[in-house]
Amino acid sequence: MQLTEALTSKTVRRNIEESGEIYDREYSIRTPEVRTFSTSIKPENVIPPIDDWQPSEEDKILKTIRGKQIIAPLSQMLTNNQEESLIFNSFVLSIKKCYSSEERVDHFTHYLNYFEKFYDVDHEMIAIYARIKFLIDTDESDIYDLDAFMADIKRDILFSTFARKVKALNEDNFIIHIKRNKKNGNVLQYANKHLQALMEVSMFQLILIPLLIHYAYIKKIQNIDEYLMKFYDILIVDMHPDIDLYTKLSETTNSRIVQDMNKNIGAWDRQFIRSRNKFSHSFDTIISIIIQVIPKAVYNGTLLNLIYVSIKNNIKNKVVNAKYEFAFNQLSSDRNEGDDDDNSEFDKFESHLSKKNEALLIHNQVNFKNTMKQIEERFGPFSKEEIDYYKIELSKGRKSPIVPHQKMLVCYLFYKWFGDPSSLGSIDLTNYIKLIIAAKRILASNGLYTMEAILSGKFVKVIKRVNMNKKELMKITSSNTYESVASIYRNEKITNLLVSMLATIVSSKFQIIDFDNKENTGKAFIPQQELLNEEFLIYASLINNG
Repeated sequence: MQLTEALTSKTVRRNIEESGEIYDREYSIRTPEVRTFSTSIKPENVIPPIDDWQPSEEDKILKTIRGKQIIAPLSQMLTNNQEESLIFNSFVLSIKKCYSSEERVDHFTHYLNYFEKFYDVDHEMIAIYARIKFLIDTDESDIYDLDAFMADIKRDILFSTFARKVKALNEDNFIIHIKRNKKNGNVLQYANKHLQALMEVSMFQLILIPLLIHYAYIKKIQNIDEYLMKFYDILIVDMHPDIDLYTKLSETTNSRIVQDMNKNIGAWDRQFIRSRNKFSHSFDTIISIIIQVIPKAVYNGTLLNLIYVSIKNNIKNKVVNAKYEFAFNQLSSDRNEGDDDDNSEFDKFESHLSKKNEALLIHNQVNFKNTMKQIEERFGPFSKEEIDYYKIELSKGRKSPIVPHQKMLVCYLFYKWFGDPSSLGSIDLTNYIKLIIAAKRILASNGLYTMEAILSGKFVKVIKRVNMNKKELMKITSSNTYESVASIYRNEKITNLLVSMLATIVSSKFQIIDFDNKENTGKAFIPQQELLNEEFLIYASLINNG
């Protein structure tokens, strides 16, 4: 039987826009009829640890070609035609460098072959690979779009009986145990459940990567990191709803950033020239950890060490030792005042700053005091009763009343007032609450009552999301307000960050804090989605316009 003849029908629904109207239509595409696949490989009574396993040649079902491709016996599912099988068996990985090195591909194949030998003995994974890859490779009419592809991934791999095999492997091989350090509290510490969940994410990533990268190669996807995060988001959030992995990664990253800011304050202070601050750097670092680091994890190693090293290297390469694309140059009427070494005034300032941190500290303190005075004159007065009320309500049930994501949303409104992010870096609780109250009044005066309730409320649970689904994103990007915001910033990275901020708000849980109507305090606040979208976009414009 020829490969192209081994077909059955499949229906795919797509939204098609015609003359301004959107229609839901069905398309018939041909999908492979998968045959039973068997080898001589059989499960053994004693299963060795995955990293100690030494595979024989017959155990190597998945193989590599120069670290750029993974070869799997997919054609055995469909045809005996050798000519057709050569291309069909290959997954192209070369478009994503961190997945295509020889070391990485060897890791992928070792873990997947182990999975096939001991846990997937009926080779369900190979059958899934064959079916989905056929759809990718033969989709000349672009009917098999991203939504259809993701639906197949969810149905066949992530939320199916197949997933139980992956979870069983993870359960059997997870051997890491963490001793808690009471001195450091609980916030930054990882329990076994966090590490076990991250190792499970890693194993699912290894299974998905051949399909995801090959799809990106065939479909010529440009922003591959954003594309990958659509799938990894499901692994981290949807498959672990009771374990807030994003918050744990964020806490780890932010703590390391704060430590480095104290050591290299000059390097961090000049990040504004790139429109970067600790929040945007933290966001980028978390994405890097998820995409590049977690797939490297091994069961006999320490994933935490990989994460810490990644955070350190990101700070070193992108902040401390980074070469700057822009620089300040001194303009002087005296031609003899130029430097022979061609150093900019910005470089001199950083060098001076490293020796004179005390001066910068005094400068920031004076700037902070004067700016807070202006804010209080504009949006105050702030009564002691209301400030104390917020202190009590924000502190209930938690060690710290300051939640990083809430602080970020509040402070973004006032960065233009302070002139730079560093002046707000070490804000005390009283002044932080003053900013919350001021933000509440700014938002209310602009009719943004949903955002007012969120920024001035209590963040009960923060669930960090990187992306929104296609339907939600379409609603946002089709808004006139979105177009206005995009024209303000004119930076795709910033608009993506805004979308990520909104996605986190949508997924999080809040309680009302209302000083004027105390009977409402403590009640759950569930924002209406479309109203929240619109108000958030207006809030984003206020960040820029002040």
